[in-house]
Amino acid sequence: MWIVRRFQTTSRISTYQDGFSLVEIVVSIGLVAIGVLGFAMNTVGVMQGNYISRTATIAFNLAQDKMEQIEALATDSPVCPSAKIPLCTDSEGLIDFQGMSGQPGSIFDRAWVITPDAPEPGLTTVEVTLTWTAYLVPRQFTVSTILYTP
Repeated sequence: MWIVRRFQTTSRISTYQDGFSLVEIVVSIGLVAIGVLGFAMNTVGVMQGNYISRTATIAFNLAQDKMEQIEALATDSPVCPSAKIPLCTDSEGLIDFQGMSGQPGSIFDRAWVITPDAPEPGLTTVEVTLTWTAYLVPRQFTVSTILYTP
């Protein structure tokens, strides 16, 4: 005996929508793009901050090196190469990250002022100032000390 089954194909309209619509995909891509752009801008800010911090540290070290050099030469009273010049500078011009002048990448301008008998007789005030430009903003760093010069 043969059993014949009849298959009925009914066309039913699905109440479910499978997948995402194009609008949902575009909105989600836009939100992801805004998030990635925010992270990228934050990364640029962090990199600029690191560069400024690094140059400030190098400026401090270059100022400290000049200060120690002046202190080492201060047997009597340290003076500039010419007593008529109140502000001493590196004679070769700008200096680089290693303190070498006349090299490519020289961005620091170093100057120092030596004031004998200030604040009292027998004391000498020394101020070393480094100036440079980072991201179009002029920056300055000053280190000062007082030396005993008998």
